Amino acid sequence: MGPAFFKRTYKGTQYSLRILPIGGYCKMEGEEEENDSEGSFSNKPLYTRFIVVVAGSVMNFIAGFLIFAIMVASSGVIGTTVVSDFREGMDSHPTQEAGLMAGDRIVKLNSTVTHISDDIVYYLTSRGDEPTDITVERNGETIVLKNVTFPYETYDKSEITGSPKDEGKPYHLVYTDFYVTTEPATFGGTIQTAFYKSLATAKLIWVTLGDIVRGKVGVTELSGPIGVGSAISSAIKVSWESFWRLVAFITINLAVVNLLPLPALDGGRIVFMIFELIARRPVPPEKENLVHFVGLVAFLLLAVFIAYQDIVKLLPS
Repeated sequence: MGPAFFKRTYKGTQYSLRILPIGGYCKMEGEEEENDSEGSFSNKPLYTRFIVVVAGSVMNFIAGFLIFAIMVASSGVIGTTVVSDFREGMDSHPTQEAGLMAGDRIVKLNSTVTHISDDIVYYLTSRGDEPTDITVERNGETIVLKNVTFPYETYDKSEITGSPKDEGKPYHLVYTDFYVTTEPATFGGTIQTAFYKSLATAKLIWVTLGDIVRGKVGVTELSGPIGVGSAISSAIKVSWESFWRLVAFITINLAVVNLLPLPALDGGRIVFMIFELIARRPVPPEKENLVHFVGLVAFLLLAVFIAYQDIVKLLPS
């Protein structure tokens, strides 16, 4: 974004590189003002404009889905939600003590439906420290195990975040005390699993955004390009699988965030389209543009704040 240092026009479209590497955009003729041109965005039917606006998020979701599909196909196996056994060497097995048995298929954790093992992992990531009702299928019956707790280990938070500023702060890493079965990765199973992985990732992002709104997660926990770059560097050191999993997460994160009903985002434009559909008339372009401009300024200020936080996290205490 920002002033361009390289521009080239090809077949009526101008391509440019700009000095601020904080995002990208496309600006269409008639997007911000009324235009008499037949090809103008403002002169297209509502459904056409809607398709154009959601296309970016849809492609981000598809990109994340394809990464997951390649990862599943490469591994050759699919993790199910059927309990195979309980971990050895543990002082206790709280889920087993609550009634969970080998052969049980976990179908729900509280209100979260589980299709693949990743659904269990993502639930533990976002809600694992809460007492959980585990719904299982056992011999054709549905059984609910009430208020089950999962085991956890306490780490220094700096080991998780990589920030020296978090040194000395406790962090609870919740995990399962059981294993699940795996299945061979067939073509259909790979496609289905990749979809559920993408959906679980989107759910985790949505839950996290909700936690930010409720104040459960602070704005200081967010990361911008600097923090993401540090996380990618750390992921590569662990394994290429961790790297690609993070890339898929970031891609789907962009899809979800861009559809939030906020000014300057595609979700904000969709809100105006819904108003146009209900009122049967569009909002005057100058008023809509003012709302998006205010939203853009707010997002840029937030980006500066997050960048500052990212730098502080990387500095030694």
